[in-house]
Amino acid sequence: MPRALSTYGGKLYVASTDGLYNEVWEVNASTGAKTRVFYQIEDDWLNAPSDMFIREVSGVPQIVMLMSGGSSIYTLNLDGTGLTRIGGAERFEDLMGARADALLGRAEALAVSPDKTKMYVSFAQANKIAVVDMTTGAVSFLAGHIRDSYVEGVGAAARFSGVAAIAVSPDGKTLYLADKNNQRIRTIDVATGASSYLTGAGFTNLIDPANPSAFIG
Repeated sequence: MPRALSTYGGKLYVASTDGLYNEVWEVNASTGAKTRVFYQIEDDWLNAPSDMFIREVSGVPQIVMLMSGGSSIYTLNLDGTGLTRIGGAERFEDLMGARADALLGRAEALAVSPDKTKMYVSFAQANKIAVVDMTTGAVSFLAGHIRDSYVEGVGAAARFSGVAAIAVSPDGKTLYLADKNNQRIRTIDVATGASSYLTGAGFTNLIDPANPSAFIG
């Protein structure tokens, strides 16, 4: 899916993407022969290039790409090295902090602790879990990542894909998550942010080139 074009030194540079696999190609404008100079799997910041141009910085050519899907701007060298984000923010509202500052984009599910002091919220396409202090309204991060996948881990190392429902254990120590796109019920330790598998099988929304079928029994 070519999305952006620019020319430099008699060559054509093309940025393409399917929303996950992001590439830059160098094309001989006379023959059409092409070489892929950049390739990265990413759907957080580096996502869906929509425009690009080439500038010189101290005589060195540099590609500047606008990422419409990632709400960001990147630069890189013509050989694909030196990838640097120079501006932008995450594509979903995502900000921890005080009541007046917090942003929970696309909130989908919530649950309240047994003692009514905390509220747990899934947001940003339901791939992150936040904790809301019911007294102050302050929001803090617990687990997950804006990039959906299936990974058991602690805090930001954990990956979810569409948490549609949350329940809290009677002792308030464990969250139960209905991770719908991964077809699993999973848990989070509220003290550590560690996720664990509980039940469910079949296909997951797993981003793993080593397992393209995404099937986990």
